[in-house]
Amino acid sequence: MAIIVFLMLHSNSIAQVHWSKHQNNPVLHYAAQPTCLIDNDTMKMWYASGYMGVSRIKSAWSIDGIIWNNYNNGNPVLSLGEENEWDNIWHDTPEILMGDDMYYLYYYGDSTTRLLFNIGTYDSITCALGMASSADGFHWIKSNNNPVLQKGDSAAFDGRWIESPTVHFNQQNQTYYMWYGAMPWDLHSSIGLGVSYNAHAWQKSAENPVLTGGPDFYDLVGVYVPCVIQSGEIFEMWYCGAPPIQSMWDSISIGYAVSIDGINWIKYPNNPVYDRFFPPVNPEADNASAWAPEVVFVQDSNKYLMYYDGSNGINLAIADRDILFSENCDISITENLTIYYGDQVQLQVNGGEHYHWIPSFGLSNPFIANPIASPEETTTYTVLIVSETCITTRQVLITVDENNAIDNDFLSVINIHPNPVKAGSEIKLNKHIRDACITIHDIAGNTLYRNDRFSGNVLNIASNIKQGIYILQIIEASHIQLIKLNI
Repeated sequence: MAIIVFLMLHSNSIAQVHWSKHQNNPVLHYAAQPTCLIDNDTMKMWYASGYMGVSRIKSAWSIDGIIWNNYNNGNPVLSLGEENEWDNIWHDTPEILMGDDMYYLYYYGDSTTRLLFNIGTYDSITCALGMASSADGFHWIKSNNNPVLQKGDSAAFDGRWIESPTVHFNQQNQTYYMWYGAMPWDLHSSIGLGVSYNAHAWQKSAENPVLTGGPDFYDLVGVYVPCVIQSGEIFEMWYCGAPPIQSMWDSISIGYAVSIDGINWIKYPNNPVYDRFFPPVNPEADNASAWAPEVVFVQDSNKYLMYYDGSNGINLAIADRDILFSENCDISITENLTIYYGDQVQLQVNGGEHYHWIPSFGLSNPFIANPIASPEETTTYTVLIVSETCITTRQVLITVDENNAIDNDFLSVINIHPNPVKAGSEIKLNKHIRDACITIHDIAGNTLYRNDRFSGNVLNIASNIKQGIYILQIIEASHIQLIKLNI
């Protein structure tokens, strides 16, 4: 059964990226940093709740996504660490993931007493990310690998702070991805990526950070608290951005970005997509910037639900999916084609403002509309297309013809220079061949040149060959061709 949400909504022309605010926010008081999933006919939420310098993770459930009921009378669901453990003071920024009949809860933890609740005025020595697993979502066992991801050294992009994980399991490559908020010592936060093959042991991506602030004003200081979901081939991310003004923490807005590899992100051209000033403005709920977005897509109703921190609890906004995979996308793209090995072709796609092609190998530039493609084997290229009104993907299949590398009616010598052949002379063929055995022998059968693993279309001869008639023999796979050479 799908979650049904009954709301009186403010209308926007582009719903997916310009959200409509629930007029009776907050939907859950005294709560922050939500993470949600839909389990059968129930929406389940885990959230942070702090008091007197201690924060804990709690849980709630809902049938309609609006009226929430606390589990276990609002008591914490995850125990703090023991006296000398890394997470014995504080838990927050939970992230829930369900798979293989198990729940996985990722969270921020530390053991440093927090005296001032204003980011940048204090440091947490032991802040890190932990994980716990559960069969029912309420009774948790912490991972023996805890903490599963730690901040970097003092010079790293995540050297001062690491928090706010958002985790996804990619069925296609059987890999877990964790995007997380990362802060260096200059306080210009970015978003990093960790990968895992078992949900417990994580390694940071060599491409980190994968999303940074700017160049636009709304997130020039940094990007924070990501939320990522996967829709078909596309990863969608919502995140907070801070502008370079004195009251930046009161001016946080929410941006939107998309990716097809989880590493290279394209920000929506008309960011930001949401802030606390969207109508209707409710002083109780909107007296502080929107923070820590958590987005759930409800398939049956084609709607996104976004839960986020307000001034007095967790707020809700809603949007239709009408830009991602829009039927109104006007896209044209190169048709599938066949090339010979070693040849190249120019791809062309139209209909967007920004592009990203994968895989990148064999492409002159994967981030333009018209890259030159020269794959060595048959390859399907997928391109992400992004504009203000359309976000979608298209594919082009380039078949590399490897079986026609030797063809008596096609393969020939088109040039020998200098001729007669001297050391350093080149014999140029009219097409590329790959991993071929090439020999040159005279009419008496004497071998004058041999190359057992030749690829390309230009042979460089290492010795002099006198004038006369010779045979160029090419063996590629199971094909043999003899070409007469007049030198």
